[in-house]
Amino acid sequence: LMCDLHLDFEQVASRWNLSFHNYFSEAITHLEEMAQDGLVTLAEKNLAVTPTGRLFLRNIATAFDAYYRLSEKKIRYSKTV
Repeated sequence: LMCDLHLDFEQVASRWNLSFHNYFSEAITHLEEMAQDGLVTLAEKNLAVTPTGRLFLRNIATAFDAYYRLSEKKIRYSKTV
């Protein structure tokens, strides 16, 4: 996602033998909020970062970071905008 600025859900599901929408249901909820803000375009089969979203790419990627979600309430050494 951070390199290509898009993500094909079926490709990820096939590679890791999982149901993308089930496995990443919490991430999709966060991405729907980002889509409303114009940072990503979210479709049934893919996700794409918008030009505005490129400025917030690190924030977008955290939707998929389980460790980040677990440590949200702890002190972090670096923060995004």
